Amino acid sequence: MENRKQQAIELEKKKHLADALLQWQIVSAASPEDQDARQAIARLESAIRARLDSIREQVKKPSPPEQLRVLHLKTLALQPGNQEAIAALKKLEWTTADQAASDKSASMANWQRKPAISVPRNTPQVAPSPKPSQTSSSTNLAQFNRLLDSAEQSLRDQRWEHAGELLLQASDLSQSDASGRLITMKKQLSQQYYALGMRVFTSNLEQAIDDLQTSLWFDPDNIKARIQLSRASKMKQNLEEIRNPK
Repeated sequence: MENRKQQAIELEKKKHLADALLQWQIVSAASPEDQDARQAIARLESAIRARLDSIREQVKKPSPPEQLRVLHLKTLALQPGNQEAIAALKKLEWTTADQAASDKSASMANWQRKPAISVPRNTPQVAPSPKPSQTSSSTNLAQFNRLLDSAEQSLRDQRWEHAGELLLQASDLSQSDASGRLITMKKQLSQQYYALGMRVFTSNLEQAIDDLQTSLWFDPDNIKARIQLSRASKMKQNLEEIRNPK
């Protein structure tokens, strides 16, 4: 027990109050008459309560998400089973994942779209003919279907990025994105990007996050991608905190 007591003392010096309390509680369970353990338990429980009260007051104030996250982590460091802090952290993680998906949407909206047919360099340029005031719906539909045909071929060839560009162009032509074929192909591409992200999840976290964001952009209802993106975002934040401790 003496070794455990010394360990508890060292933990308290390092401000690891919850760990120190646990060690003293083990000592007390083994030796209920130990006065050092009783005094230490009372002292640590009082200190933990005071810190938790201080953190609760800070959480009530308007704060950036990252600051709130740190406060909730501090709460769990003091009281690992605090369900309120656990629930709050989960909510922040989902918010982070949603924001990441939104950022990806904004980025993908600015993709440079290439023309379907390239013009040879030496071909004389002809002035475009005046456009009619209203585009023929049949022409739009034909172009829409051609894009989907090409996207379908790209999916078969596993050219995911090219398929994504074609589906974006098809979405621009579709007035409501209500085409069953377009929706199905977007979901297929979402699954492919999800698989790509999971394949590199443990070896290239940045690439995994990018692939999972893309997966969610093509299918916001992809729950698996949303869960894994939340997990990856949390892992990235934890790694950054380890590399750059405050």
